[in-house]
Amino acid sequence: MRNEALERVVAAIGFDALSRYSRGEKLPDILESVHARLQQVTDPALGWPALLEEYEAADAVSLLTVHRSKGLEYHTVFFLGLDDDQWWAHAKDVHGSTSAFFVGLSRAAQRLVFTSTSSTARTGGIADLYALLDQAGITERVVTAQARPDV
Repeated sequence: MRNEALERVVAAIGFDALSRYSRGEKLPDILESVHARLQQVTDPALGWPALLEEYEAADAVSLLTVHRSKGLEYHTVFFLGLDDDQWWAHAKDVHGSTSAFFVGLSRAAQRLVFTSTSSTARTGGIADLYALLDQAGITERVVTAQARPDV
C-alpha cells in the first residue's frame, strides 16, 4: 500500500489506536481495502464532497456474514439460504447458532426477508429457528420460480 493521505491518517491517529477498532480483522488488511477503494474512486475532476460521496457508496448493497453485521443496521436485510446446508453447525451449538441468527435478523430496521431453497427447511435441522419466526408472527410467503419460455 502506498497512499500518502492514508499513511498520514494512520500516523496521526496511531497504528495501535486504530488496531483496537478493527473488529477482529488485521489492520493491514483493512488499510489495504481502504487503499484499493480510494484508487477506485479517486478522480482528479472530483472535489472533496463528491469524492467522499463516491467513496461512501451509500446506494451500494452490502454483502456481509451474520458475524460481520454485528453492531450495524440496515433498512432491509436479506437472509440468503435459511436452510440446513447454510446453518450446518446449528446442531453442534444451538445456543451460539441461535444467537448468531438473532444478530442477523436484528440488523433490519424496516424489512427482513428470508430465502430458502429447500421445501423441507421448516422441518429439518433448523426447525427451531423457523419456530422462533412463527412465534414472532413473521408472515411467510412462498414464491416459486417460473420457467421462462425460450425467446
